Amino acid sequence: MNLKGRNKVSAEMNMSSMTDMVFLLLIFFMVSSSVISNGIKIELPKSNAQTLSKSNVAVGISEDLKYFINGTEVDYSTLNVALESAIKEAKNSDSEAILILEADKNVPTGKTVEILDFAYKKEIKVVLATEPE
Repeated sequence: MNLKGRNKVSAEMNMSSMTDMVFLLLIFFMVSSSVISNGIKIELPKSNAQTLSKSNVAVGISEDLKYFINGTEVDYSTLNVALESAIKEAKNSDSEAILILEADKNVPTGKTVEILDFAYKKEIKVVLATEPE
């Protein structure tokens, strides 16, 4: 008589389904990481009728540190007063007025930060003007 049991438990594991899952996860993370690294969208200002209708304040700083507000040269000692009146005038005509900062590439960062800080205190949005390549 054969008393051995016919139901033996196999010590082997079938790994094919687990490797399929690992490869699917690997592909998922590779695709999602490429989307995340390029996921930040930056909208640059566009020239259309909507932006042209807004009241803007243009502040220019030349390489030799001459200041201009809406094309008119302003002395540095009276810059804050002239800039404040230009901002008030622009905000009276449009509550969402924008300050456009046109600074030369050789202007020290501290000078541009002064204008940015002043605009922040006056609660006006600032756009840094750049030249397309």
